[in-house]
Amino acid sequence: MADTMEIIYNDSKPYNKKHWRTFEASSDLFSGFRVDINITKIDTLDDIVIKFVDKLKRVLELNNFIVLLEELNRKQYHIHNYTLENILTSDNEDIFYVCDHC
Repeated sequence: MADTMEIIYNDSKPYNKKHWRTFEASSDLFSGFRVDINITKIDTLDDIVIKFVDKLKRVLELNNFIVLLEELNRKQYHIHNYTLENILTSDNEDIFYVCDHC
């Protein structure tokens, strides 16, 4: 569990909040799912998407949601309307959306 402190979801926040940002699914199926990601561990928007989808996948696997996992794997995820710079310089209370439609 090396990444236990790297990605935390829901309302849990690590001690140093300034390095963490909240990402939420913009999705018909997964809307409302949130992941907090340490922005010191990312270099691209794709890094964020990969961490977000990986966490969602792990939650679905842990709960044996096979059909939802199949749907997750069918979708293409992305972040639009924000640049990496926007995210890195944002307030730690801001929420950014990971979209699976468009």
